[in-house]
Amino acid sequence: MIKSIGLGFGMLISSVVIAADPPRLGNGPQFTPSNGPSTRSIPQTSESQESKVLTPFWDRPVEGDLPAADIRTVPAAAARATEAKWVHQQLTHDLRLATRTKVMQLESQPEYRQALAEEASAWENLQNARQRALAGLSNNDAYQASLNLRHQLSEQIKDLYFDSEKPDMERISAMAHLKLAYVSDNRKLETDALARDSDYQQARARYMAAAQRVREFRETHAMVIAGDESLISLRRAVAQTRIAKLSALSYLKEAKNARDLALDYAGYYRSVDRYRPIGYGGWYELGGYYPLPR
Repeated sequence: MIKSIGLGFGMLISSVVIAADPPRLGNGPQFTPSNGPSTRSIPQTSESQESKVLTPFWDRPVEGDLPAADIRTVPAAAARATEAKWVHQQLTHDLRLATRTKVMQLESQPEYRQALAEEASAWENLQNARQRALAGLSNNDAYQASLNLRHQLSEQIKDLYFDSEKPDMERISAMAHLKLAYVSDNRKLETDALARDSDYQQARARYMAAAQRVREFRETHAMVIAGDESLISLRRAVAQTRIAKLSALSYLKEAKNARDLALDYAGYYRSVDRYRPIGYGGWYELGGYYPLPR
């Protein structure tokens, strides 16, 4: 009965002390008493006022092992990391916009637009010449039979692959090789017909010349963009802000690690506060508290 009453009384005292304890960390074993309300609530004797009587919790005015500096470092580091991130993102956007503006200026030149128009016209003439050159193959029985067989093989391969739970891959592979053989035969017939058609060869030469002119314009534009001084400065600024962003993020990460270590350190010392439950033997059951010896 006495043991139960002592246990209940001890739990009541523990809950009162914990409720009165403010949610902050502070000094470890080297803590000295302060004149705050916490110390005024503790009876002090003449012989233990300076050396033995300590506050049940750590006061803010006394720094000691309080990790306040490590905690305050994290918000500043987070602000710097956020600023570095968005500065880098803004400069990247500016570089992209400036590059696109320069490209549009170069592509708006009349010579380049004329070269593009000539290339498009040459491509259309080439396709028309190709259709005229291959029109004679419509009367070629071998060519038409090969086209039909190729179409049938395509449908059969599709049916074999999708209409069965476990497709016969060896059969599908054999049919695919046969289809490629028909395609190769048709390609030879088409190549021979195109090689004999003079109109197609002239249209092809005109298209290649127009495409080469457009390619030369684009290479020139690329060199102009690569050597533009304003774009070079922006690219350097983007590289510098990227380094600054990575450095700020790394600093923020390590600041958080230091804060966590400091909080763990302070929490460890809090667990060995001079005012804490005995935890050993019968005094804990009775709710006893005692100051640890120095």
